[in-house]
Formats: sequence, structure tokens, C-alpha cells
Amino acid sequence: MTDTPEPQRHIGHLIRRTQQLHATLWAAEVSERITSIQYAVLAALERIPGASQREIGEEAAVDRSTIAELVPRMQRAGL
Repeated sequence: MTDTPEPQRHIGHLIRRTQQLHATLWAAEVSERITSIQYAVLAALERIPGASQREIGEEAAVDRSTIAELVPRMQRAGL
């Protein structure tokens, strides 16, 4: 038996808490306008101008279905 209380001993809970902290710090330190995944997409486009969605996804480590939804949304937002 461990002394660590519930739910802190479950990796899924810790990952979720880490993501929450990341989002809070990102907004405070980097940008409230764009998310870190949007930043990764923009950085990929800077490195590979004219890249396809497949290339952007590979470069930004984003799966195909996510990038297919994310890119048009970013275009509509003027990013």
C-alpha cells in the first residue's frame, strides 16, 4: 500500500493536471490568442513554407484528423 492519496497515484490524473498547468502557463507567458498546438503548426509552416497538411501534421506531431480540423479553423481565425 502506498502513502500517496487518490487520485494522485494515477498517471492519467497527473497528466490531466499537467495539461491544465501547461495551458495556464502558456496563456500567461506566451499567448492568450493562440494555443501551443496552433503555435506548433505556425512554426512548422515557417520551417516549411507551402507545406501540405500531412507535412504540417508530421512536423508538429499532430495526427491527421486533428490537423484536418485545425488548419481550416486557424485560417478562419486569420492565423
